[in-house]
Amino acid sequence: MKRLLRSIDDIIAAAWQRVKSNTFVTPEDSSLFRIFFGLYFLLSHTPRYGWLNDIPDALYYPPIVSMGIFFDGFPPGIFVQIANIAQPILLFCVTVGIKARLTGIASALLNFVVTTFIFSFGKIDHSFTPWLALLVLSFSNWGTRYAVLPDKQSTSSTHSNCFAFLATFMVFAMFTAGLEKAKFWVDFDLSTNGFLSWFYLGYFSLGRDEMLAPLVLKIDPRFFEIADYTAVVFELTGFLFLIFSQRSWRLWLILACAFHLANTLLLNISFHFQILGYGVFIFRFSSFHQKIAAFIESKRAAIPTFVSLVAASAAIHVYQRIDSPGTSLLFGLLSKGEGPSPRLIIASIVWLLAIVMAVASLRLKDEKHPEKA
Repeated sequence: MKRLLRSIDDIIAAAWQRVKSNTFVTPEDSSLFRIFFGLYFLLSHTPRYGWLNDIPDALYYPPIVSMGIFFDGFPPGIFVQIANIAQPILLFCVTVGIKARLTGIASALLNFVVTTFIFSFGKIDHSFTPWLALLVLSFSNWGTRYAVLPDKQSTSSTHSNCFAFLATFMVFAMFTAGLEKAKFWVDFDLSTNGFLSWFYLGYFSLGRDEMLAPLVLKIDPRFFEIADYTAVVFELTGFLFLIFSQRSWRLWLILACAFHLANTLLLNISFHFQILGYGVFIFRFSSFHQKIAAFIESKRAAIPTFVSLVAASAAIHVYQRIDSPGTSLLFGLLSKGEGPSPRLIIASIVWLLAIVMAVASLRLKDEKHPEKA
């Protein structure tokens, strides 16, 4: 029995080591991604909590397994206002590298606490994914480079464990979604279709009729039976791609970005914030880090200007939230006129660029894990 348990332990340890090797991201790459991560949050995905003050306690009904059961109602207005103002400030610190580890953890935990109350009257969505990425990556070395106040270097094992855990979580989340679809979509019945059930509800009831959605009505419904099975296979096999090799993991990321692009164009469901989870594995700069370092060194005088611009974006958020719930800077500036929603257009561009960069990353040499180098 001990030998069996030892063998199982060895297998798990070997599998985890492969995941660490396949998902390894250098501190330089992750530090550059930290800047993108923070800017993306500040421009398009900064959380707004002020609307919670308008929800009556009569609607408070928290899930049994949540921190919300310890409270009788939604949090007091002063707490919501402090959280609403604190988030842009914390995200500014993450972006420019002011103790990014501490401020990133604080930002993620603050959002998780407030989200407990957001989910306490039936509102459930997928927006927690980038916050989990922020929490996990804050323990890595992504705050040690390109930072105003750099973090102390953590061990290479701790650094690589962060990316391995994040990748494992992402494929597990896809697996659970695929498992649920497999129960109903893989029925070999041409008279039913999972994709079209989503499409028709969104198209005719929720107004999701933009981008390429009208083309779906002109395509033979039997084609989407293939799409059903393809989506299920993709979502269920992420672990295989993750364990096999670095290149297979990058290939799965290309498929994931294409999957989200298709959902944006056809179903008008963008989930553009998921790029904050995929992006750290996609945006690879290792081949020209010396050029980046030389450019930054030659433009050191521009660094205060960059920091000032990021600070200005955070200050705008704070100013907005003093008397109102606040808005997204990017989408708040873009008003929908004729044509597709600006949110869908930007999400489509984001996913297209992610696919291009992910394909380009296939040509890069595999990163050598420091524990094996």
